[in-house]
Amino acid sequence: MAPDLRAVSGHRSWDSDATGLVAQLRQRSEEFEQLWEEREVALRGSTGSGSCIPPSA
Repeated sequence: MAPDLRAVSGHRSWDSDATGLVAQLRQRSEEFEQLWEEREVALRGSTGSGSCIPPSA
């Protein structure tokens, strides 16, 4: 779920509902916070879904 939300929130950074949901989940769930910090992003394409880890800055 965290990779999917990261993808959505990245595309909808202006959306206070999306960013608010992420903030609440990060605050209330240690597991979600750990998954969020892994910075995986879900990808959707013609071959299904997968995950990738973006290069470090």
